[in-house]
Amino acid sequence: MRVLAKAPSGGEDLGIRARMIKLIAQAEDPPQLRRILARVSQLLDKLGFRGSHELADYTGKLARKIVAFALVAHVQVPTRVADAIVKHALRKLQLKTNINEQTLDAKDEDLKFVGGLKNQYKSLILKKLIVEG
Repeated sequence: MRVLAKAPSGGEDLGIRARMIKLIAQAEDPPQLRRILARVSQLLDKLGFRGSHELADYTGKLARKIVAFALVAHVQVPTRVADAIVKHALRKLQLKTNINEQTLDAKDEDLKFVGGLKNQYKSLILKKLIVEG
């Protein structure tokens, strides 16, 4: 909303423009991604990182990569992967939080999946190239 308010037209038709952007974003995102992004956003708010745009950007990009991988691999992504994404991001960026680790319902296999995505993605692409090529 703040970005829209800073536009040359200012606050004029702000609600309509925000609604249009939301509709476009919802039409483009698969339901799995919307579910994961909503959970990530909820967790970041709960942990007190609402204003951290860098953390939100990092977790959003990571969530998009994971869901894209899952869609290509025909794997269902449980919502708890969002917890693993946030936990992975907090560890990677070395951010401290007052809330205990039990708030994040991340299992070890989910953390390994999130952390090792690059290798899994590369092997999946190679398999597809071999099969299709």
